Amino acid sequence: EILPNWQHYVDTCFRLFGDRVKFWITFNEAWSATKLASGSGKAPSIKPFMDPLKDPYIAGHNILNAHAAAVDIYRRKYQHKQKGMVGITNNLDWREPKTDTEEDIAAAERAVLFQLGWFSEPIFGNGDYPTEMRAILGDVLPSFTDEEKRLLKGSADFFGLNNYGTGWVSASKDPQWDYTYATVSHEGLVHG
Repeated sequence: EILPNWQHYVDTCFRLFGDRVKFWITFNEAWSATKLASGSGKAPSIKPFMDPLKDPYIAGHNILNAHAAAVDIYRRKYQHKQKGMVGITNNLDWREPKTDTEEDIAAAERAVLFQLGWFSEPIFGNGDYPTEMRAILGDVLPSFTDEEKRLLKGSADFFGLNNYGTGWVSASKDPQWDYTYATVSHEGLVHG
């Protein structure tokens, strides 16, 4: 329901500032704004939107569709004249397997996919969420229409990434707070 307002906002920004702004970032750290907010009870912590198994994924779905809509407007109306670029900046805390077991390797990959892949695969990959996310979350993870997938796929001129750290990952039988079935430790990592 908010998408038309968002489209008006980004169109206004592109029109008024595009002669000076050459690198546009539609969203900064969508994972932080969704999973750390509704998912873990940090800001904004609005009670009706704090179901960690549902609300972050609805919010993330809306962010991805809003990103694609903004890029579509920029490419159709402004990019050829303004010669700018538009993208999204994601964030990641890199994960390495704690051991060389298949379970830890898979857990580390899941941890990366549930953070970086969630907001990168639809844009830089096939236009949809990672299959590993769909396998674990099922229908909790919203579905894109064919048109949404078309708009999402390739909807960035650059890949922005903020990285804050790394951690060792061990496989877990419990889903954990992020549903990756992985536990993270920092034991033995050098901190600067």
